Amino acid sequence: MAPTDDHYELAGEKVCEDCYLDHVAVPKVCDPWAVYSAKKTGEGQAGLTDRQKRILELLKAGGPMPLEKILETLGMDEAAFRSDFAVLRHLELAKATKVGDQVCYTLYRSSSA
Repeated sequence: MAPTDDHYELAGEKVCEDCYLDHVAVPKVCDPWAVYSAKKTGEGQAGLTDRQKRILELLKAGGPMPLEKILETLGMDEAAFRSDFAVLRHLELAKATKVGDQVCYTLYRSSSA
């Protein structure tokens, strides 16, 4: 997988560095080291993007919510949501929970989950 002409091989295709990183450096939601690091930096909500803040506001107003409703309401694609949600989970601001048979997303310290 060494770079050749600023391209990387991924699943038999040549891709640019950005595309390669998008595929191999996906944030993992369940990452104890990331949670520890996020807590130690103390940045909290001050470092959130506008999109991450919108997710939190939506969950505060109407959570727990299934993925499909969040994507539709915010006009996001699933990859963007999962990336943003990983950050929110590491900061212990949001989490996933089961509501009946369905996985829903809610605030981390929500009394409804």
